[in-house]
Amino acid sequence: GIDPDGDEQYRELRELALQAGDLRSLAIATAGRIMSFTFNETRVPEAASLASELEGMLRDMAWDAMPEIDIILVAIVRAYHANCEFDAALATVDAMMVRPHDEPTLDFAGAYTFRGVINMCRGNYESGRRQLQEAIQYARLLPPVGYAIILSFWSQIVVLGMYEPGELVDEMREALRRAESFGDICGIITAQFAYGTALLRADDASRDEAIEVLE
Repeated sequence: GIDPDGDEQYRELRELALQAGDLRSLAIATAGRIMSFTFNETRVPEAASLASELEGMLRDMAWDAMPEIDIILVAIVRAYHANCEFDAALATVDAMMVRPHDEPTLDFAGAYTFRGVINMCRGNYESGRRQLQEAIQYARLLPPVGYAIILSFWSQIVVLGMYEPGELVDEMREALRRAESFGDICGIITAQFAYGTALLRADDASRDEAIEVLE
């Protein structure tokens, strides 16, 4: 949701962090504001401006000493993607890809997904499709909530008419089954959205079921 005091709280934290020289805390908070601006509010240009500032902070920080670095980087990708600054978004994705990852993470799966989505939006259908397939293979290794979140991005491509929904219905049904089995409400709602969106556009005969899932 939207925190009515979020702007003021962020300004206060920013001032305190700069006074203390605590760039790590400021970077984490800035990433959070970016996600809020892009997911919960319609403040995309502001998110992109914050992403540019955040990149400047990261130049002076030791990434290997920051467990949260992928969370921060994927926020930058999200801001640039939402603002259609695709070159900047892909440059950040590349920075994430060259980093070693010992285990699957939601943020790294998100980087795969954003890369595929951006390439499809740019008309690079074959490479974008291949990259999205890589993303879904990676996402299957995630816990049910993360798996559902990654599949929800596929719904965006379906809604834009850039992917055949019938190819995704079984995968999204499985994501919903896993989410319901796990029991986390966030995962269930996200999986319902992904499955219902694909089903609604895949087959007229499934319209009633799709609407029921989405309701």
